[in-house]
Amino acid sequence: MQYIDLYGHYTWNLGGDEMTGRDEAKMLLKLAQQDHIIKAVAVPRLVCGKHSPEEIYDYSKKVEQVRLLSRKFSVKLYEGSELLLNRHLITAMEKHLFLPIQDTHILIVTMDRLDQYEDYEKELLLYLKAIINHSYKPLFKDIERLVYNTNDLSFIREIADMGCILGICAPSLLGYRGKQLKLNAEALLDAKLVHVIGSDASYPNADGMPCLNEAYAYLSKNYDYETTAILLNKNPQRVLNEEDMLMIHGRMPKQLERLSMKLDRLSKSFNIF
Repeated sequence: MQYIDLYGHYTWNLGGDEMTGRDEAKMLLKLAQQDHIIKAVAVPRLVCGKHSPEEIYDYSKKVEQVRLLSRKFSVKLYEGSELLLNRHLITAMEKHLFLPIQDTHILIVTMDRLDQYEDYEKELLLYLKAIINHSYKPLFKDIERLVYNTNDLSFIREIADMGCILGICAPSLLGYRGKQLKLNAEALLDAKLVHVIGSDASYPNADGMPCLNEAYAYLSKNYDYETTAILLNKNPQRVLNEEDMLMIHGRMPKQLERLSMKLDRLSKSFNIF
């Protein structure tokens, strides 16, 4: 399967990105190519209240440089940003101090330091409503961070009911960011409260490499092929097209899980996918 990565930090020296040079960006794009990623959104980290209009313009120009670079690796790159939400959001929206996903009104967001709020759930709902009121649709890229009780996902459902796109990060699902975030991601998948999975790649090393192919392997053992395709390819493409999200299926019964694993082994033997 080929993947569409909606949130990877493929730029350098922008908005807190870890990479500091062009060579590192080339290495990350090469790793994306090896990970079967054919399309990706470059998302420099932008913090509400910390950037001027001139900086946003410069960021857009730098993303264009990375887009040209990405062609050498057969990865089609789209402009975007990851907007870290805080109390300066309204000013950021009014002054357009962000980069939506290219040619869409979809804005990739996350929360800026959850520990600074007495009631972050109330604050986040206000932020999301403000974004929607400005005619943008939020894509919350790491919804697993907002789960504090896997038996009570009512807050996540409230976000979904607002029309937001729900994303999780592949490193969380695979356990690279700790046991709790992995459990949270699995609970969201089982509750069908995930629309897309992104790499959140940020650096060409063990902690920041693209890992969507590894996420595919995990999903194939637990969910049917259609769910895997929806999360890693179909819904990401629908985001780029600004179309409604498809809903995933639940976890497979054990007997179907074994059959899926067998089919996956056969498909690799015959190079079907």
